[in-house]
Amino acid sequence: MQVLIWNLTNSFSLQCIADEFNAKGAFVSNEINRKQINPLVCPENFELHYSIYHPLMMLMSRQCLFHQTVGCKKKRFDNKCLRKCDKSASILSLKDASFVLDKQRGAHNALYSQQNYMNLQAVTDFPDKFTRFMIDLRDIKTDTQIGADKAMLVSLFNAYIHGDMSARETLEQTIVGTIHHQYKKGL
Repeated sequence: MQVLIWNLTNSFSLQCIADEFNAKGAFVSNEINRKQINPLVCPENFELHYSIYHPLMMLMSRQCLFHQTVGCKKKRFDNKCLRKCDKSASILSLKDASFVLDKQRGAHNALYSQQNYMNLQAVTDFPDKFTRFMIDLRDIKTDTQIGADKAMLVSLFNAYIHGDMSARETLEQTIVGTIHHQYKKGL
């Protein structure tokens, strides 16, 4: 059985999951910056992955996040909610920051940033460090504007990952309203 772990930040954790859990790969955290990624040492026969585009999840909860936002009438989250509920709403914090609440059938409630994460720079900054790059094209209703269908996006990302620099420019014009400040700031 292959195990793939998410959100790791240092070489020790990579070696630990390889040794203790027989993991075959891991996703490097999008919360660390270029200077923190650079010294990562990958164990032998181990894959490093990096997500270059995705809705930015802030929180996942088994509790219903819709009671106080859209007025769900159920008193508590149950198995029926997990299987059948499909809702989305925007909320505004007391500091005027906006977020997206999303509940899809078969998944728990999630809170997302209003902007999707896109970091194309990691592809060229680390051409030999990552085994694979991931893109997440789920339909989460954020403020990020996408001017192409999913097939075209996959084609553009694939072309860019394989060295087509004009695809990067097209991606940046096609996907508007993204963030990647974590890659600059880090933990």
